[in-house]
Amino acid sequence: MNVIALFVLGLLFGWLAEWAIDWYYWRPRISRIADENTGLKERVAFLETKKTSLRVSSKNLPLIGADGNDNFQPSKESVRSLPNA
Repeated sequence: MNVIALFVLGLLFGWLAEWAIDWYYWRPRISRIADENTGLKERVAFLETKKTSLRVSSKNLPLIGADGNDNFQPSKESVRSLPNA
């Protein structure tokens, strides 16, 4: 009976020691990671709203005008390369 009691006491003591080490070592690290995660979520949300608000071409011209027609214009190089019909 003495051996079983020591075994159970050893398990309890080991569990308490592990809990104390986890509390001391991991608690501050988890807090920092949670803060960093919150900051990253805010950054992603900001970039997504920025992305959705920039639905324009590379020259910052709207792709579709107010009348509903596109603003696509052929470049001078592509017009020069067309064969004469």
